[in-house]
Amino acid sequence: MKRALLAAIVMAALPVAAFAQTCESPTSLHPQIPGSTVAGTTCGGQAGIPLGGAVAAHPSVVYQFTYNNSETGPITVTGSEREIVVTANCSAAPLGGGAPGVPLDVGSMGLQNGQNYLLIVTSDAGLPATSPPRCGDFSMTYTALPVSLQSFSVE
Repeated sequence: MKRALLAAIVMAALPVAAFAQTCESPTSLHPQIPGSTVAGTTCGGQAGIPLGGAVAAHPSVVYQFTYNNSETGPITVTGSEREIVVTANCSAAPLGGGAPGVPLDVGSMGLQNGQNYLLIVTSDAGLPATSPPRCGDFSMTYTALPVSLQSFSVE
C-alpha cells in the first residue's frame, strides 16, 4: 500500500505530455497533491475548441476534474499569455476563467458537487491566431483544502 501511494505521489508530481490532453481524451487533474504544480506545454495541443461559440483558437491542453466542494480551492496558471477556462464540456460556454497568475476560485462558480468538469489551459483568446500558432509552457498550481476523515479502524 505504501509503495502504491508513493508511486501515485511521484506520478502526480511529474510533468505531463500535452499530446493526449484533448476534449476526447482529457487528462485527470485528480489526484493531485495539495499545493503541487502541474507543468506542461500547450504546443501540439488541441486548437479550435468550440466552448459554446467562444472558440479557443489557440492550441490548448484539456484536464478533467471532479468537483468536490470539501476539497477544491483556487487554481492558478502561469506562463506567457496562458489562461484557464472551466466548462462542463468542450461545446458548452465557459463557466469561468482566469488570467495568468490570477487565482481562479472554482468554489465560486456554482459547480455541482460530484460532477465532472474540464479545465482548459490555452492562450489568451483576445490574441490573434498566428503561424506558427501561439503556444508555450505553463505551470498550474492546484490548491486543495484538507480532506476530512471519512472512516477510521484499527486492525
